[in-house]
Amino acid sequence: MNRDLVDKIVNAVLYEGYILYPYRASSKKNQRERFTFGRIYPQEYSDAQNGREPCLMQTECLVRNESHDAALEITVRFLQPLAREVCRAT
Repeated sequence: MNRDLVDKIVNAVLYEGYILYPYRASSKKNQRERFTFGRIYPQEYSDAQNGREPCLMQTECLVRNESHDAALEITVRFLQPLAREVCRAT
């Protein structure tokens, strides 16, 4: 497996919608019900939303090891959006 290629794909998937396509209220993608794949929130926020926003994530993988010497490496990555304020220099 080409790790550099996988990282490029992961970066594109994580950042799509956040950096590549800035939020615009008039955009068609923002007119439908809000859904973000894989988003999780702090426990306190989830509790305040009566569990409507998830605070846990679970992933299951099925692995078939016919050679009995296989190795499995798992990497978990999260996008952590930052609040930013942009100002023009005067």
